[in-house]
Amino acid sequence: MIVAMPCGFDRARARREMPALARRPGWSELRAVRAGQVFLTDGDQFFNRPGPRLVDSLEILVSARTERP
Repeated sequence: MIVAMPCGFDRARARREMPALARRPGWSELRAVRAGQVFLTDGDQFFNRPGPRLVDSLEILVSARTERP
């Protein structure tokens, strides 16, 4: 599983920037990519700064883990 949580990016911006990541050599060979286990998150709001959203962040990760393609 790959969870992308770029610093300073909301989920929409992360989605717009994904093609740059996907063009990197070897990206398409990663097991998580081949299995459809790449998840984008709102790094700015939930993961890249300390604060009271710790439980929300954990719930996002659990939700991503239980999703199946």
